[in-house]
Amino acid sequence: MGFFSRNKKDDKAKPSSSGAAALVNAALAAEADAELTFSDKALATARQWFAQARKVAEERNYDYAIECYLSGLKFWPDAVEEGHQPLRAASYARLERGGKKAGTLEVMKHSMTGKNSLEAMLNAEWLWARDPQNVSYMEGFVKNAAKGRFEKTVLFIAPIYYDAIKSEGKPKLDRFVVLRKIYDELGERCERRQDIKKALTFYQGALTVLQVVQQLSPPSKNVGHDLTDLATKITILKGKYESAEDFRDSVSDAGAQRDIQDRDRMVIDEQRLDELTEDARREWCDNPTIQAKLLNLVDLLCREEQEDSENEAIKLLEQESRTSKNYAFKMRADDIRMKHLRRRVRAAGNDPERVKSAKAELLKFELTTFQERLKQYPTDNRIKFEFAKRLVQARKFDEAIPILQDARNDPKNRFACMNLVGRCFYEKHYFPQAMDIYRKAIAEYELIGDDLCKELHYWLGRSAEAD
Repeated sequence: MGFFSRNKKDDKAKPSSSGAAALVNAALAAEADAELTFSDKALATARQWFAQARKVAEERNYDYAIECYLSGLKFWPDAVEEGHQPLRAASYARLERGGKKAGTLEVMKHSMTGKNSLEAMLNAEWLWARDPQNVSYMEGFVKNAAKGRFEKTVLFIAPIYYDAIKSEGKPKLDRFVVLRKIYDELGERCERRQDIKKALTFYQGALTVLQVVQQLSPPSKNVGHDLTDLATKITILKGKYESAEDFRDSVSDAGAQRDIQDRDRMVIDEQRLDELTEDARREWCDNPTIQAKLLNLVDLLCREEQEDSENEAIKLLEQESRTSKNYAFKMRADDIRMKHLRRRVRAAGNDPERVKSAKAELLKFELTTFQERLKQYPTDNRIKFEFAKRLVQARKFDEAIPILQDARNDPKNRFACMNLVGRCFYEKHYFPQAMDIYRKAIAEYELIGDDLCKELHYWLGRSAEAD
């Protein structure tokens, strides 16, 4: 293997972590607001790792490919198209082949809260690669990327994180607040160094997030003022930027850089989004074996939540799933369909019949989808939990109980599973069994006052009353 040895006795041939850290630290030592740059030596080393990663990914050795991508990112943390994007594609391919999520010890080993922002970011990305739909890992990734001033990386992961937290069943306000703060701080840094174009990208992202914050927050004049101030700042900066002389010549390869930056912006005008989508479609047609090109096209098609575009994305994903025998693409297509159906529930407004019909359609599709996923990944406790949760909603309690008993082996969902098992017993009028479950859960649950804690106590009370 030479430079990229997999054997312990050849480890000396590998670039050392300390060497990578030294190169990155040299870049970080620049002026506080300056855009990070990396030496030719660092870029060359990173590219060697990325080339090796592509090679072993073609051999379907996705775990090693991910390690190679991360090794290259130690030297070039802001390599989006060369490192982060293909690593994401490898993680989905790994998932399709039955790759397991990180265990408890691995999660502890890969800390996302260390003082070294680069190490913490790559730890988060390592965990995310093993569980590509985990919102907490996405959050650790974007936080540490921002802390390390890896601006291009933030523009890669932030829209993905935004879509994930927006699609949660109960969107959490604090996550949007964190993302808004990241966009604001990076926008201010770019503005101080007079990189107006990039500052606008970050500020427009902050504006989009702040609009969601306004929807989720209690009525507040502060949020309204923040929205007005930020919109005014964007208008002023746009005027400065657009009136600058010969701004098209201010950066090298301006067209390519504009495409990359615009693609990662959270607010894009319709005409520009159409241009980027057509460019991405051509790139995918020219490189149909590079799955990262397809994922990029799908992301753009789904940006505006228009059903026609999303249906095109679904068709492409399903076709790729059949061609590559990769079920992960079918999962992505079904995720988009579920978003369609959730929007229909919201669009039903206060019409009881429409709401009931839309919810029934959503539940029917989710039941079918998670049952299919469970056949593909029969040992995945997270999928078991999601499937069982829908079974409870459909009042199929006998089917849900054994699946929940298995799913509770996942520490993350243990108490949520116990809550649902207790609910099943309650609905079947097995009140003493329900009380036993809730008492055990309350005795072991460590958090006090959160929503789950309140539910456990509430249903214990209901069960005791009914008994």
